[in-house]
Amino acid sequence: MKNAFHGCFRSGEERVVIVGSDIPGIDQDVVSEALEKLNSTDCQMVLGKALDGGYYLIGLSKEAEKHLDLLFHGVEWGTDRVFQQQQTICNRLNVKMKILSHVLQDVDTPEDISVFEKEIGIPQRVLISPKLSVIVPVLNEAGQVEECVKDIIQKMGDKHQLEIIFSDGGSMDETVEKLNDISETSSVPVRVIHSEKGRGMQLNAGAAHATGDYYLFLHVDTKLPQNFDDTSLKCLDIPGNIAGAFKFGLLYSDKGACSWFSRQVLEWLIWLVRWRCRLFEFPYGDQTLFISRQNFEKVKGYPNYPLMEDYAMVEKLRKCGHIGIAHGDPSLTSARRAEKHGALKIIGINACFILAYKCGVHPETLARWYYGNQQTVAKKIT
Repeated sequence: MKNAFHGCFRSGEERVVIVGSDIPGIDQDVVSEALEKLNSTDCQMVLGKALDGGYYLIGLSKEAEKHLDLLFHGVEWGTDRVFQQQQTICNRLNVKMKILSHVLQDVDTPEDISVFEKEIGIPQRVLISPKLSVIVPVLNEAGQVEECVKDIIQKMGDKHQLEIIFSDGGSMDETVEKLNDISETSSVPVRVIHSEKGRGMQLNAGAAHATGDYYLFLHVDTKLPQNFDDTSLKCLDIPGNIAGAFKFGLLYSDKGACSWFSRQVLEWLIWLVRWRCRLFEFPYGDQTLFISRQNFEKVKGYPNYPLMEDYAMVEKLRKCGHIGIAHGDPSLTSARRAEKHGALKIIGINACFILAYKCGVHPETLARWYYGNQQTVAKKIT
């Protein structure tokens, strides 16, 4: 601690606070109180008392730096006398000290885990072995669901903690029948639930039936990176991340499916999307959003939109925290639309719909345009 304080003061800081890493009860109010006390003229040091006789927080002002060589001398660390001894040393050195109003408990023994669980709202089981629910909205995707299930199972590290939920919006082909057949022979639980048509409604319906501690929302034509469960959970473990997504990538059907020019445009698009995510933390749904059940419920799920639900969801999430981008390989979304209709056309249509949404056009109206017939502004592209 002595070296940490010295280093911060040498870099120009006027007030420095150090907190313990095993205190789940520390929040913004505690840190704000410490800084406010240090900002007063009659305080050079603050202490936050721990229930075990130690302290969970210590803060110093620049004026106390001259006492650092003696400030911690003689403290019997690891005992229940630490707090009292630190007070005695401060009085002897004439350091002006104040005590925070919050008395908190640290986590030192297995018995203290219950305190941790209560403070952060996450049970120990979830921390040790979290369960992941992969939620896939489908509508008339009989040709893709089998490959989708195989890809998820193959890429998952711990298959014992996985369930796959397909949220069907009223398929008229053999999607449901194929999924029911798959569920009977699959090595992991595969379920089909029925929902009102519309991606936002389908995603929320899937989450409502999920039993996992974390949700991963996957498009049926998107391929996940290897060990996606590990990389996604590591991303969510980063302090401040309320949700996450994978890097953006495209999966081409074959080398001759699109022209050289279209391929270059798509490669440029990949580069642009990755920079957008890096600078603005704004991934879209085809990058496979993942989030804890706790945070999903906190933001009240996806908006019940038939279109633009991913864009609106990311807007909500960015108001609550950071959206991390997982390290490692990207998720790969099928480039079939761009290969069939041309990269510039697809990019242009998507940009127009985003612009229309930002200008106030309701997603219901946008959905009618997008999924309408040949006479609408933008016909459905599949």
